Amino acid sequence: MKILSLGKVALEVFSGLFFARFLLLKSWRKFREPQQVLGKTFLITGANSGIGKALTENLYNMGANVIMVCRNSKSGQEVADQIREGSSSGPGSITLKTMDLSSLRSVRKSAEDILQCSPKINVIINNAAVMQAPFKMTEDGFENHIAVNHLSHALLTNLMLPKLAQSCTQEDPGRIVFVTSSLYKKGTVLEEDFKPNAKDEKAFVRNRAYSNSKLANLLYAKELAVRIQREGLPITVNLASPGMCYTNLGRHFEMSLLKKLLFLPFALLFFKTPAQGAQTILHAAASSKTVGLNGAYFGDMVEQKIVDVKSELTAKRIFDLTTHAIRDV
Repeated sequence: MKILSLGKVALEVFSGLFFARFLLLKSWRKFREPQQVLGKTFLITGANSGIGKALTENLYNMGANVIMVCRNSKSGQEVADQIREGSSSGPGSITLKTMDLSSLRSVRKSAEDILQCSPKINVIINNAAVMQAPFKMTEDGFENHIAVNHLSHALLTNLMLPKLAQSCTQEDPGRIVFVTSSLYKKGTVLEEDFKPNAKDEKAFVRNRAYSNSKLANLLYAKELAVRIQREGLPITVNLASPGMCYTNLGRHFEMSLLKKLLFLPFALLFFKTPAQGAQTILHAAASSKTVGLNGAYFGDMVEQKIVDVKSELTAKRIFDLTTHAIRDV
């Protein structure tokens, strides 16, 4: 009898989860403006897996030209071939470029190659990231999370700005999208994060490093948006949070079997697929509804208020520190 009762309870729980999941799926919107991407060139970092792969596939199928920026060229080529083979031939194209975001030298070298080979660039999507990885210093002397998630994307964006400005108009501006996370609310950014070889492993908090880098992203993007607007360039800068998704971003998570089992119902209910998570980023990067917005934050395909966070450093100070860090190395 106890076994039957437990089975009945389990069935009711999973039925409830299934129904709740169904309601969530109906509430998650989808980008439906293929005419907004046709013929445009999108540069996407981390394009060979997770949300980056979903973005590449979506855009290619809608007729966009996608520059896939990947650390692993073999994996990138396999994904590019897979996407091409799974789609009917159309006006879109995929170009693969190799870049190691843990190396500013690699970013500069790859950016030079991209600029030489690309007649135009309309949109930059700074997507690649690491999360809860073990402590590691890059060859440039920066902690790995701040280097990969923030500094390298700031450098790449800076190097692409002239091409982006040349490729676009005020009526149809170029767009820069920083893929972010609501975890920025838990972040703290310190001046030492931007100084080579200043980070002490003893002060490293693994489950905070990602949040810190995303806060740096957000504040930098806000200031970049202000400066670009002041200069009158035909470019907007926005942030987009895909929400919680099933991707390999969480590959460094350390959880016991019990915690995994307890976490499973939550994940089954609330986590999105990479394709679902990509929709908000597409909305920020291409929608006609977001064309005039600058310095905005999007979640679930709507603009959301940016929560004030307690940061000792202002957006302007983080912008200046970032600029010095990527310039001096």
